[in-house]
Amino acid sequence: MALYTKAQMLTQVRALLNETTALLWTDAELDNYLCWGARTLSGITLCVPASEVVNGAGNSSWVAGSLSAPLTTNFIKVASVTTTVILAGTPINLQRADIRNFGHGAPAADATNQTPQWYYMFGNRIFFWPCPKGTTVTSGTGGNLTVYGFRAAWDYDHEAAGAAGTYYDIPDSLQARLIDFVLACAYVKAGKYSLTRAHMQNFMQNAMMDRRDVFESNGIVDSLDRFMIPDRTQQAQAG
Repeated sequence: MALYTKAQMLTQVRALLNETTALLWTDAELDNYLCWGARTLSGITLCVPASEVVNGAGNSSWVAGSLSAPLTTNFIKVASVTTTVILAGTPINLQRADIRNFGHGAPAADATNQTPQWYYMFGNRIFFWPCPKGTTVTSGTGGNLTVYGFRAAWDYDHEAAGAAGTYYDIPDSLQARLIDFVLACAYVKAGKYSLTRAHMQNFMQNAMMDRRDVFESNGIVDSLDRFMIPDRTQQAQAG
């Protein structure tokens, strides 16, 4: 169960706007702001993970010396792509390559079956090389791929109506971040631009902090006290 339902979020926003009944802001407007905020937040924080198994059997094409297959998941960022080596029975990660590196020295369509090693994304299609035998990926050739990445939240709870139970795109811990976004949009209509800047700045700072905390912790520099620890590996020279 999510921390806030959409109705609860909008009630909270109206309380902060001091307009419990629609006067200046309609429910439809605030609903649109909330959904817009959900898409923005998911794009910044990458909080909506997604994965897809690509079986290109009969659904892939030979393009620029490599195979491409369409994706049903609208990825905004791809984290990794793996394929299964049939003989070894273990998945391996494909290395991401520059799009300009493809099309040079690729095997012909009837070349010996090979396991893909590189990939790139373009136009919501996955391109990979080397290619399995023929121009079509089939099961058992090592050509089936699993794509891991992140997608944008189309709505705050866009799957609620069709899913078994209620499904929320935005994780519980981040839902309250959207209140600032909705307030920033609402204050534009009221002409209160200082409040708009304050709430949007707060939203952006919190969103970037959440992304760094989850995805970029390895890039944080060690604190000063870590540098002051003596190096015990040095050996004193004999006098």
